[in-house]
Amino acid sequence: RAAPAAVDPESLLDALDGSRYNGGAAVAASEAGPGPPSGDAAPPAPGGTRPDFDPIDFLNQHYHTEQQLVSALPGLRSAITSRLSTLDGNLSTTLRHQAALSPTLARDVVHARNASSQLVRRVHQVRDQARKSEAAVIEITRDMKRLDHAKRHLQRTITALKRLHMLLHAAEQLRVAATVSERQPVPRYGSAAHLVDATRLLLGHFDGYMDSVPKMRQVRDAVGVIKGQLWEGIVKLFKEVGFQPQQRHSTIRAEAAPADGGGDPEGGDGGQQEHDDDLTSSPQPPSAMVRQTLADACLVVEALGPKSRERFVADFISDHLAEYDELYDPMPTAGGRKGKASAGAEKSFKKSPQKGKGGEKGAGPASLDAVEERFAYFRDKLRSLQATFEDVFPPGWNVQYRLTRAFLETTARHLKFVLKKYYNKNTVRISPFTKPDGPSSGSGSAESQRSSIGAFDLSTIKLGASTHGG
Repeated sequence: RAAPAAVDPESLLDALDGSRYNGGAAVAASEAGPGPPSGDAAPPAPGGTRPDFDPIDFLNQHYHTEQQLVSALPGLRSAITSRLSTLDGNLSTTLRHQAALSPTLARDVVHARNASSQLVRRVHQVRDQARKSEAAVIEITRDMKRLDHAKRHLQRTITALKRLHMLLHAAEQLRVAATVSERQPVPRYGSAAHLVDATRLLLGHFDGYMDSVPKMRQVRDAVGVIKGQLWEGIVKLFKEVGFQPQQRHSTIRAEAAPADGGGDPEGGDGGQQEHDDDLTSSPQPPSAMVRQTLADACLVVEALGPKSRERFVADFISDHLAEYDELYDPMPTAGGRKGKASAGAEKSFKKSPQKGKGGEKGAGPASLDAVEERFAYFRDKLRSLQATFEDVFPPGWNVQYRLTRAFLETTARHLKFVLKKYYNKNTVRISPFTKPDGPSSGSGSAESQRSSIGAFDLSTIKLGASTHGG
């Protein structure tokens, strides 16, 4: 076998280094032959020499005979010496450079330590400043909340003061409007209506202060007194306007019933017709100024509230139907208003024919024969009220409807009493209705119409609780 080519000492040393750290790289280098070390050679493996490295096998791979190994020793020695010299030089240079750089490194280390300390202090300062800023923000927020609450309370206080000023001003204006003097004989109800509504709304804002503030109670009580004065003045005004022209009307109606209690059934209507003509002659209606005052008074009643309005309408209807109840009520006048009016007289209406309470069936205005007179009376009353209180009551009050309904209810009560107490037979004979204000139509005369009596069976008559059933 031919002797292998001489191995370069440098290459052999490089292969030895590679074999100690990486076996594959050493084998590849030995097979590649002599030459400069390749730049693509794998770097030594970390961790030191491989545990399975065998130097004898390494020498046998590169030197097959002893003579080759002996001949290569001088070159290997020189290469190793050269490498050692180079390594010593590098170490010396590195040590000198390190010694030269040691003061700089020390200064850099000290500077780094100082910088780290300053950074730590700065971080602590920033953290303390952040805590202080947070506390300041919390304090500012608390102050802002306090200012916001103070602003809200101040606004409420200003609003309350404005409303209180408006309330006092409205109360004073209401007092002036309700005052009666030489210059102002009648209260200014038009202005008072708006002022009553305004004071009611303004007092509603101070409901929570009535128990704790005595002055507010005084203002409320003063306004209540003024409202009471207005109410009394309005009631008095309507009674003066509604009843003063009716005094003569009342007297004539009381004297209209004949002394025997029923009149002549055949031809006694002539005198009654004269009285009816006298009754229908209603007095002159009030002037436009008086009606406007009454209309303004109704606005005041409307402003006082629904309860006051209902009470006023009920009292108005009751007052204007009181005369009808006294004239046509068949029941005994024991006690009450009619008892006081007829003090000293007999309580039984049978023995008081002079007042229209005839005790015999068919006698007096309370009997069934005088039902037509009831409606004639109510027509006169309704015409008189329409002429007196024209365009006075608001349409929503329905005064005429309620007055008519109350009249029908009262009439039904009267007739039920008469039928129950004085008519015990199965048949009731009632004279037919005739028109008192015009000639009768048809071929028959008035006498023949009166003589013709209609027969009604009591079993077919039902007078229930209905308002229009009577």
